[in-house]
Amino acid sequence: MTGPIEISFLILQADSDVEPDPVKGLLWVVSGLMLLIAIAQLRQFIQRRSELEKKVKKRTRQVEKANRELATLRKFSAVVSEISTQFINLEPSRIEEEIPKALERTAKILGAQRSNIFLADREKDPDSKDFLVRLAYQWKGKDVPSIPEELHEVRPSKFRWVMGLYFGGSPIVVEDFDKNLPAKAVRELSLARQIGWGSVAIIPMMVEGRVIGDVNFCTLGDARMSLPRTIVDDLRTVGQVFANALDRRRRAEDMQELREDALRAEERERTRISRELHDQLGGALSGLRIHSRDLQRRLAESNSDLIEYAERMTGIIDQTLPDVRRICTELRPAMLDELDIVQALEWQAHQLKAHNGIQCEFSARMSEEFRPDSERDVAIYRIVQELLTNVLRHAGASRVEMSLSHDPSSGLTLMVADDGCGFDLEEARRKRDHFGLRGIGERVEYLQGEVEFQSSGSGVTVVVNIPEEGEDG
Repeated sequence: MTGPIEISFLILQADSDVEPDPVKGLLWVVSGLMLLIAIAQLRQFIQRRSELEKKVKKRTRQVEKANRELATLRKFSAVVSEISTQFINLEPSRIEEEIPKALERTAKILGAQRSNIFLADREKDPDSKDFLVRLAYQWKGKDVPSIPEELHEVRPSKFRWVMGLYFGGSPIVVEDFDKNLPAKAVRELSLARQIGWGSVAIIPMMVEGRVIGDVNFCTLGDARMSLPRTIVDDLRTVGQVFANALDRRRRAEDMQELREDALRAEERERTRISRELHDQLGGALSGLRIHSRDLQRRLAESNSDLIEYAERMTGIIDQTLPDVRRICTELRPAMLDELDIVQALEWQAHQLKAHNGIQCEFSARMSEEFRPDSERDVAIYRIVQELLTNVLRHAGASRVEMSLSHDPSSGLTLMVADDGCGFDLEEARRKRDHFGLRGIGERVEYLQGEVEFQSSGSGVTVVVNIPEEGEDG
């Protein structure tokens, strides 16, 4: 390329008739230098502009990524808050069916393809090498494979890098197993490749400082989750939400087991006391009655004035024996072992009318699919027994209607209604032991059923619904 100076001299030499003018040449040189400076400045400007555009594009991408992460975080936080509120207000018996739905909602926001909950073996000490967690719940996207069966049980103690975070309650987030794992996480990398993880978030679930399991979200193959660092606190919240829900369900199950054990123990104790009353006291009274009759006969032969006392004693014994039999029957009616629940309730209705003068009508409508169940039938008998006791003690009723029906789709329905004075339902709810409502409620819960009380000045109606075994109560 010919520069401005060379161009200036060429121009001067081209005009052979004109003497070279040093001033003119100098002007050409200055012009050339100024042109060079302008070109350099232009190049520098273009370079700076290009760099600035690159920075702007990079910054724009960062802002867009931050906005996406912020949107994800907000959406995730909102969903976690909704799930938390839902689980707090949810009946423990429904938590089981709602957990997979909650897993799906959270997994989809994170971009996970599969989500699982592993629960710890309660019999194992978390500090022991035998401590393990088992797959309890799973959600997976369409066409996504399930966890291999051989990995349904995992021992966290085998994974050194994970252990410190896991038992400390910190979420373990790996967005790329080829880049984000430390050198010591050899077994973790091997497990990830065996499962086929692309990215994963494992959140320990803690209750009172103890690990009860974990909830995890993952992608498979080349797919990746977007897990900004700011979402870690919300992941902890997710773990706590699921942990609290599962702990509530576990405590409810433990309480239900305690109630069931208590009711079984009560029936066993009732049977034992009934048997001892019948065998010991009943036998003693029967023997005493025989002797009193013999004494009465001998006194009559000797014309003794004591015969009147002997007759009174015999009369007291004759009155006591039926009471003992009645108490034994109430403690453990023999018909519960010999008759079905319909016949047992018919007997109760007859007893109420025969011994107390209260008109009691009982009707039954049972389907062909109805089958006896000892524990359920005893519980129903006790519920009716308690309700009829309330009628005698508090209602002042002259009439009682009872019905028992069975439908394969809805289960058993028991109805007991009287025409008595009724009672204040709000007061009864405040005083759970009022009118034996606590015992009735516990037996209904034991049967996983529902009970409804309706009270007015014209009487009380109690309806008990008991689902078929296997249905939700």
